[in-house]
Amino acid sequence: MGMKGFMLLSLVAFLALGGYFFFFIHRSLRFWTKQTKKKNNKLFVISMAIAAAFVIFAAFFWKMGGIVEVHFALVCIATDLLVLLLRLLPKKTWVKKIEAIYQSGLLQILCATLILSYGYWNMNHIVPTTYQITTQKEIQSQGYKIIMFSDLHFGTAVHEKKLEKICEEISALKPDLVLLGGDITDENTSLAQMQQTFAIISRIKTKLGIYYIFGNHDKAFYFNEKNYTLAQLRKTITEQNIRILEDEIVAFPGGLTLVGRQDLFVPGEKGRKELDQLMRDVSQTDYILLLQHEPVGLKENAQAKVDLMLAGHTHGGQIWPASWYNELFAEQNKGKKQIGDAISIVSTGISGWGYPVKTAAKSEYLVIQIQKEQ
Repeated sequence: MGMKGFMLLSLVAFLALGGYFFFFIHRSLRFWTKQTKKKNNKLFVISMAIAAAFVIFAAFFWKMGGIVEVHFALVCIATDLLVLLLRLLPKKTWVKKIEAIYQSGLLQILCATLILSYGYWNMNHIVPTTYQITTQKEIQSQGYKIIMFSDLHFGTAVHEKKLEKICEEISALKPDLVLLGGDITDENTSLAQMQQTFAIISRIKTKLGIYYIFGNHDKAFYFNEKNYTLAQLRKTITEQNIRILEDEIVAFPGGLTLVGRQDLFVPGEKGRKELDQLMRDVSQTDYILLLQHEPVGLKENAQAKVDLMLAGHTHGGQIWPASWYNELFAEQNKGKKQIGDAISIVSTGISGWGYPVKTAAKSEYLVIQIQKEQ
């Protein structure tokens, strides 16, 4: 679906929700104005006007307005169902009080506000998530400390000072290797912001360098008018001594090989290589670390003798209940998974896309410690 199709679908959804909000607003106004009659032309017009304004706000400011509207609608539907169940109980005083609060609209507004406030705090509260991995392969005695983060979407929630702080934290961990798993920038990142982003990230101190793969948003495929060209993006990244991997292999001293895959979504570009073709030149005695944006082909990775796959893209669902869809239909939504001898770890992302709210998962960067089994 293109951006125009997505916008049209969003508008239809907003209009449908607008009809639902009309009944909510009309019921609340009747409560506060003590109107017992359902037919009141003045309240009817006011309710229509407020519902229409809400829909227009959500349509024109769909990134945040849509999230507010959807969360509010979900809360309203949940409270409607709750009150229907309570009405089956004997009409005790506490039941009547709850129904009065429900009719006032205060309960729904409070719940939606709390959920959205938590989502804003959660997206901005970035934490390290540590995984201890052991291997029987002959890697260097001290092992490897690898930092991986993806889905920064610079400018959505994380800005200059926040990114500088995170990069200082990562440097303090003294990583051997830093991996950027795609979508570090996106369609909304300006040219100046893009350049600033990679300049800040390049200051991270590592022993073996910083490596980067493209995600589905970095190249701004979804917008016709782009803030920067692909050539500008590549030039900026490479000038900051960050190496771009597109179906490329890097062998490090001590028995570690990194395989960086081309992104799955590359319209107008040559598609990525098949994994078995890419792995022909990889030493099976090395510990094989596969970096790709989307967490797909997990069985294929295991068959190719990949030891560890790191990915992002999902944001852990970012917004509940979209996370349920990811859990049901994505090969892996977040966390660690074992398939055969291969381990797969999917990051929920260091931030998120489109709006500064994240209710389905934490914001994180991964700290992977790979050690040889004793």
